[in-house]
Amino acid sequence: MKANPDEDRQFVKQAANSCLTTVRMTELSQVMFCADQNTNQHLFTILFPPQTALYCIPTHGSLQRKSAASTSCPGMPAPQQQKRGESMSHSWMRWIRIGAVGLGMVLAACGGGGGGDENSGSGGPITIPDEEATPTPPPVVTPGAALSVDCSGEHCGAEAPDRYAGKGVGLWRYDNVGMTTINVPVSISGLAGKSVTLLYSNQTASPVLLPNLPLLAQRHATAPIGSGLSDAMADAGRQTVPPRLREFDPARYLGQPSRAMPMASQQAGPVRGSSVGNSRAWYVLNANDELVSRTATLQRQLTAPDGRIINFWVQQGELAHDRLSSAMLDRFARQFADGSQSIYARVTGLIGQPWGVHAYPSLLSPDQELDIVLANFTPDRNPHIGWVGYFWALNNFRQQSGDPLLRYSNQSLSFYIDTEAIYLMPENGVEFQLSTLAHELTHMINHYQRGIVLSSDMDHSFDTFLEETTAMMTEDIVGTTIDPEFHSIRDLRFRNWLRNGDFNCSYPVWKDGSSPSCFSYNIAGSFGAYLLRQHGIDFYRSLLRDTTYANSIALLDHAIRQAGGPGYVEALRRWGVSGIGLLPSAASPTGFGLPARSEGGFTLPALDGADYASIIQWPTYPANLTGYGHFPMRRLPTGDGMYQEILPVPNHTSLTVIVH
Repeated sequence: MKANPDEDRQFVKQAANSCLTTVRMTELSQVMFCADQNTNQHLFTILFPPQTALYCIPTHGSLQRKSAASTSCPGMPAPQQQKRGESMSHSWMRWIRIGAVGLGMVLAACGGGGGGDENSGSGGPITIPDEEATPTPPPVVTPGAALSVDCSGEHCGAEAPDRYAGKGVGLWRYDNVGMTTINVPVSISGLAGKSVTLLYSNQTASPVLLPNLPLLAQRHATAPIGSGLSDAMADAGRQTVPPRLREFDPARYLGQPSRAMPMASQQAGPVRGSSVGNSRAWYVLNANDELVSRTATLQRQLTAPDGRIINFWVQQGELAHDRLSSAMLDRFARQFADGSQSIYARVTGLIGQPWGVHAYPSLLSPDQELDIVLANFTPDRNPHIGWVGYFWALNNFRQQSGDPLLRYSNQSLSFYIDTEAIYLMPENGVEFQLSTLAHELTHMINHYQRGIVLSSDMDHSFDTFLEETTAMMTEDIVGTTIDPEFHSIRDLRFRNWLRNGDFNCSYPVWKDGSSPSCFSYNIAGSFGAYLLRQHGIDFYRSLLRDTTYANSIALLDHAIRQAGGPGYVEALRRWGVSGIGLLPSAASPTGFGLPARSEGGFTLPALDGADYASIIQWPTYPANLTGYGHFPMRRLPTGDGMYQEILPVPNHTSLTVIVH
């Protein structure tokens, strides 16, 4: 039988356009497996060799190269020409002659690969070039470019720049600090039975052009971990902050501190006092960025260990057995405010008071009760609208009837919790919103401690990315005391960062739930989790009071270095290696991994890579590597445990090779 390239190419086009595809690297080549869309039964295999060649393509068994003189495949029955449109259930497929076809092209045509495990997937039509492609020559190695070992200690599995020890975590790296792409030769032995992850990490805030490299089959997230959180819970975590709140600048409204009224004399009583059963109207910011009025009744009133009165207001009509039940409200009040182990006591003991003395006549007096307003933000019977709770510094100001915003101040040290997100959530609604209370309390404390107390000479408020990171670090720290089964960082933020594959994202560039990708709450919560487990709770407390720099990136870099760390940029890379590389929590080299940590009476749970292996989303190939972004790729070594490739590394980019 003589191969006809044009005929074969057209046949492949028609056949591949209706198949589910997965691409896998083999020792010799790149292979596309096709399966029936309805039954998922394997139909045929297409080989994309690194150079033009004839191969036998059986539907079962191993690939066999045809000898030049042979007219049939070894061990196969005599060929019978398969016609287009015939069933593909034959024990062999026709000979296919195609030119070198890049694996990246296959994946691009598939829309990034499919779901399931590494050998199954779904994708769109496959494009076969009309003309036989000319083989692309391999890149030329840049003189002097070489990997170096990137780990040390008992858990480091990198014996040498070219050898894996067979156990432990192997880490190698190359940093391109120049202005042009460097071609780095990679040759590592001892990898039998292992997989390899390549991670490109942008070391600057500017995007760089990624080299075009082949990808293995990508896969979609397949299963939850931990408490088995639903998509509704994941959606609830996609906080979408209304513009009014995000754009409000408290420093603009503070004015000058009063010199005629010293701070000590500000110890006046509260603006008002309330009793259980009292009702009042509250301005509530809904998901549509509208300030709406909600009438709420004071249902519970507790006194915290520091003497502050804490009030729980519930919107009229929301306290009911089929809505926010009395039992739910009792749990909220008890866990937030009752005793030394309450959320309020533990958070304020850790990072300071939410309100106190100051010298600004425009603000509420220091001795304020704390109000928690539980209201139905947007009554649509939707528990996952993405707007579940907030603190707004606007309410710390006295009302000004002539100001378009301050006229809506509730004149209250308060934060606001959506009730539907509690009682309509399929699971963990109470726990999720208790964690939200810890989060919003952190914003309240940061506003007072950094925005007022520490800002007498200049504004030391954090930028949004660092403000939100610190609030989620609080959630992380107190999470196990809220509920031993549900932990918002382990089960929501870190999980969904991996599940969504939001790796090629810039940590400082804040994107909330309105963005289809790069959801910053998950990214910041995951990076904060890495920093806490590597540098501890004392690092976190020091960060909250650090005023060395006004720039939040410079400030974070300083805090990491003061804690003995490598600085901001290197911490980002190590976080990417630890999380995307799915490193073990208890057996990773120094500086890597997210191990359990106990400190100061708090316990941070381990975030172990193996727990997330079934849900990680390997991303499709981007054109650019965004500032401070990561992009991972997978590789399989040859049968004898060798991995070899020449890898282009763009300017100002770090390449990390990960094996474990």
